[in-house]
Amino acid sequence: MVVRSGTLRWLGSSLVMVNLAMLIYWGWGTLFLLGLGFGCVLCAAGWWADAIDLSTEVPLLVSLIGVLTIFGNYFYFVFTNPDDIRAGLLQFVGAVVLLIIIEVVTYSLVAAGGSGVETDERDRAIRRAASRWGYGVLVAGVWVLIGQLVLDVVFERVVLGGYLTANLLFLVFITAELVELLARLMYYRLGINRA
Repeated sequence: MVVRSGTLRWLGSSLVMVNLAMLIYWGWGTLFLLGLGFGCVLCAAGWWADAIDLSTEVPLLVSLIGVLTIFGNYFYFVFTNPDDIRAGLLQFVGAVVLLIIIEVVTYSLVAAGGSGVETDERDRAIRRAASRWGYGVLVAGVWVLIGQLVLDVVFERVVLGGYLTANLLFLVFITAELVELLARLMYYRLGINRA
């Protein structure tokens, strides 16, 4: 299902205004920031492109904004409160549940719109090319983390606890996922040969 630029600008502006009003009235909240970010992206997409394919690009945008906002909030909490493991675990469970809800709603709306088209060779090529970028970031991050752990043992510096080490490894996985989502969006916008 393809949406024209005027509709995207109207939807994005409406979403920005509603979430900004809720953010001002009720205070800081991950869900309001998520809606605010998604509204800004829709509005910007309406100015940038003549039309957006809802079946491919919008779920990627929602995933990108969702992962960035929700897990950004989680990692901020974890690395500013490294001793509060119980609250960190509760934040993690809440972040995963919220992201699952957002993904299910998004893909349900896309499927309900009748845009559940079969993937073609272009989609598979974009997915392969973007996964190479994500895999490269993942491998580099894991090697850097292994190097950090080895240097802590060799030079007897203050060793990271298991909790922070696990969260650093999880941060590497989330960063690789974000890079893959960004690469897929760029390939859909610029084409597999030009990007």
